[in-house]
This record gives sequence, structure tokens and C-alpha cells, in this order.
Amino acid sequence: MADVQTEHGYTKIANDLLDALIQVRMPAEIRRVFDYIMRHTYGYSRKSFETTQHEIAKALKTKQQRVFEAIKWLSERNMINNTKNRVDLNRNCRIILGIQKDFDAWKNNTENRVNTEKRVVNNTENRVPILLIKEKRKRRVSENGTEKRSEKRFLPPTGDYLKNNGTPWIDFQAWDEWVQYRKEKKKPLSPSSVKKQLQLLSSYKQRQREIIDTAIRSEWQGLFPPKGRPQAEQCEVKFNNPAEDMERIYGKS
Repeated sequence: MADVQTEHGYTKIANDLLDALIQVRMPAEIRRVFDYIMRHTYGYSRKSFETTQHEIAKALKTKQQRVFEAIKWLSERNMINNTKNRVDLNRNCRIILGIQKDFDAWKNNTENRVNTEKRVVNNTENRVPILLIKEKRKRRVSENGTEKRSEKRFLPPTGDYLKNNGTPWIDFQAWDEWVQYRKEKKKPLSPSSVKKQLQLLSSYKQRQREIIDTAIRSEWQGLFPPKGRPQAEQCEVKFNNPAEDMERIYGKS
């Protein structure tokens, strides 16, 4: 049983500051970084301390990129004081971090976040949804019966999944026929090809069936814009942050 006693040390935090922190909504990983900064400032009765992103990532057992994103998030909302100090012998940028105790100066963007969510919902007509990678594991056994390994294979999203997850404009029956056709040709769709083809179909919402039927009838391996459609009438699909979306959906390369 853990022996938790204030005689062994404690972190002295003002109740008003803690009450203000409770009202702030933030991702769990960012909250961990904030608590780490609080522990190494208020926990040692000091206003700030010098460290590196690598040291924080090692202490929290997370990636340094996550620490960088958390510090940026907190700095933009004026919840911490972030000052670059110097570069050490290991070429690590040492920074000075501290808590902004004037919580009235914190930039709580709750209203902006709600407005952003409403804007995204209203733009679902032209939005390509976030795709989930479904894994199908295949078990292989060697001739001697000892070696076993499994491999992952991407399963394209079904038309019903796309229609219920941010793509109400999709012709789900035509899309399912296209996925089945590629499967029969032993040319299954990859994550990148699914994304590009959905972008194309979103530009021709009224001609999706025509595009897919033409591709299947001609035994093509891809989808192409139909003829007789002016280029200016195509709509543009916008992404909030393509780099982060691809990393979150398909993992880091």
C-alpha cells in the first residue's frame, strides 16, 4: 500500500488557481504536461524551471512531439510562460517554463471551439470523412509448423459506413460495387486511393453512378472524371490539416 503523507512532501497550490484549472477543457496529454510543469514549479516553491522537451517526454513516457504540441497549446492560451534559454551540448533547446498564475489572462476558447464544431457539421456536404483502418489478420504457419506470423491488410470502408460518418452524399450502393469489383480483380483499394477517389466523387455528386459504372464496364483500375463536365463546376474538398489527418488515420511513415 502506498504511504501517502504530507510529511513526505506536498505541492502547495492556491484554491482559486485549482478551481480555474478545473473549468478548462483540455486533452489528457496536454493536462499531463501542465501538471508536470506545476509539479516542478509549485512543488519546489519556485516560479519557473529550466528543462527540455526531451526531459519532459522521458519523464511522462511519451513522444517528444506530443510534448511540443502540448507546450504550444498551453502557450497559445497564455496558461504557461514559455521562454527559450539556450542550446546545450547535446543540441537540445533548453526552455524555461512556468505557470501563468493570473488565470484571468488565460485564453479559454470554449466559444470558438463550439463555433468550429458547428461549422464542421454544416460543411459535411463536401467533407471527406476520417477513415478508420480495419485490420484483417492472416495467420501463416511454415512447413515445419513452428513459425507463425500475422500481417495487416486494409479493408476499405463500406458505403453504409461512409454514409453514416460524414459523407451523406455518397452513393453507397455504387461504392460497394466498386469495392467488390476491385476485390474480384485482386486489386484491393489502399488508404490513399480511397481518399483520392472520395475526393473525386465529391466533385461529381450527381454522376457518381456514371463514373463507377464506366470504370467497371471498361475494366479500369481507377476512377476518372466524366466527359462533358466543365472544370469550373467542380467543387473543392478542403481539409483542416492534411498532414495531421494522414498521420492520425494511417500512422507515421
